[in-house]
Amino acid sequence: MSSEFIVVAVPVPTRREFTYRAPAGRSASDCVGRRVLVPFGARRKLVGVVVRATNDPPPAEAKEALEVLDDEPVVSATMLDLTRWIADYYLTSWGETLRAALPLGDSRHGRTEVWVEVLPEGCLDGAEKTLRANAVRQIECLLYLREKRRVRASQLARFGNAALALEKRGFVRRVREEISLLPEEELPDGSPIDPALTPEQARALAPVEAAIRAGRFETHLLHGITGSGKT
Repeated sequence: MSSEFIVVAVPVPTRREFTYRAPAGRSASDCVGRRVLVPFGARRKLVGVVVRATNDPPPAEAKEALEVLDDEPVVSATMLDLTRWIADYYLTSWGETLRAALPLGDSRHGRTEVWVEVLPEGCLDGAEKTLRANAVRQIECLLYLREKRRVRASQLARFGNAALALEKRGFVRRVREEISLLPEEELPDGSPIDPALTPEQARALAPVEAAIRAGRFETHLLHGITGSGKT
């Protein structure tokens, strides 16, 4: 019998995980190790990591996860065990530990940027007049987005929750974009190009490689001034 629920570690300062129903059409066990977008509280949406599948329902009715963000797992079983141990050792949440373990924004190869862009409905003459007269922040936010057309969500912090309210009215929408962190020096098949070593680097590396080939554990001190090529 396949599992129905997924247990998700979200990056919030609480030492517990949260149970959701697997997204429609997705196997719960297939989601383990992948990032998912989940509803959290009344209005928030968070990106968390599925740490396990289960058939045990939560005490309250489980919400459905909104979206699986990865085509393949980004966190291995070994990394799940390690981050669980770190979270327990340092008395922090598993979700925050996983976020710290994944480079810049919970992604193996990049980070996610959230943009807000105005829709045609928000550009119609008089659209702002359909908002309540006392919804000053919403009106200001809509006029700002009309001028800019598209901005990072973080740039709208001064408008509070106005962008969320405008999104519900169909005036704006949020767009997530994956920003790659992979180096440009990469072969078409995704494998990195081996950099050419300087003579000094080659001499420093030789005894380390010799110890590795011989299966010996040795301590090596790499000494050099800043910019000499140690990294």
